[in-house]
Amino acid sequence: MEAYVYVLECADGTLYTGYTNRLEERVERHNAGKGAKYTRIRRPVRLVWAKKWPNKSLAMKAEYAFKQLKRPEKEKYLAQYGIHFPLAQSHSALIVEASKSEVQALTVTSEKRNNASIEADE
Repeated sequence: MEAYVYVLECADGTLYTGYTNRLEERVERHNAGKGAKYTRIRRPVRLVWAKKWPNKSLAMKAEYAFKQLKRPEKEKYLAQYGIHFPLAQSHSALIVEASKSEVQALTVTSEKRNNASIEADE
């Protein structure tokens, strides 16, 4: 099942990253105070960007990688999609699909990590 990694801008200007297989519903839940604890006290939130991945496992890996970035690195990454901060009030969310090379890169990285883990256990 496909899944999305998404970035929200919170009312205080901070960014929140998550993953879901139901993007619109998830954003609505964040704004209803039923999302992550982080976003509950920073409402309203708005969807800035999302990327669709072929499955939940890859989306989770992509989410983790994005969360490891510092704010300036996140902004630089989003800038390649034409998203610049501070956002205009009229900004509408951009939803893109992961490229085959991105999927392959995450898959290869995961396989290397799993093989290294197996070798360390032996």
